[in-house]
Amino acid sequence: KSLASDYTVDNSVRFDHATNPYLTSPTLGTATSNQKGTLSFWVKYCKLDTNQVMFSGTSSGSNLTYFGPRADNMMDVYDQDGGYAIFTTRTVEMFKDVGAWYHIIWAADTTETVEADRVHMYVNGTEITYNGSGSYPGLNDVIQMFDTGGVQYIGRRTDVTSQCFGGYYAEFHYVDGQQLTPSDFAETDDTTNQWKPIEYEGTYGTNGFYLKFAGTELATDIQDSSGSS
Repeated sequence: KSLASDYTVDNSVRFDHATNPYLTSPTLGTATSNQKGTLSFWVKYCKLDTNQVMFSGTSSGSNLTYFGPRADNMMDVYDQDGGYAIFTTRTVEMFKDVGAWYHIIWAADTTETVEADRVHMYVNGTEITYNGSGSYPGLNDVIQMFDTGGVQYIGRRTDVTSQCFGGYYAEFHYVDGQQLTPSDFAETDDTTNQWKPIEYEGTYGTNGFYLKFAGTELATDIQDSSGSS
């Protein structure tokens, strides 16, 4: 369903960086997979030139994954187990247009034999380039933010509260157990040639969720619209 015909996004939520805002999940149940998952969301920046975290998750104090823009405006995904870095993927591209909405997807499947296939990041439908300074996950590695018994955070790093996000979110999906692609969540508009949201019609797995921020003014009002519990 294209945005041009009958799909509209009516709501977003703003996070004020100065107040260290975040949303947090309940403790995660048994994951569909702790090796496969997809994050898809739209963001609009209000803050640049500082380390920020858009999404993170931890299964213990020393096991965590976080994802977000750096002070140099590149994008970073970092994962550690037992306090030791497992992988870091960092973009070549810098993202610093405060007037634009970015559609960001990070999709992982560490069971893939080819290491470059284990994680993919897309911005507005285009796969980004990693700068080579980090590493890919190892074969069958656990992604800490997807793990059973963990807790997930939107808008803040789990262990460094000052590394929070300043900006807007819309159409926030977490799909537990699948490595998906941009065409599952968006498409190019035939008339305007712009990248536009579409309705996601797949499943979410055990711990997945969908936040559309409809009709909410307080964080306590935000509800999961995925149909799961």
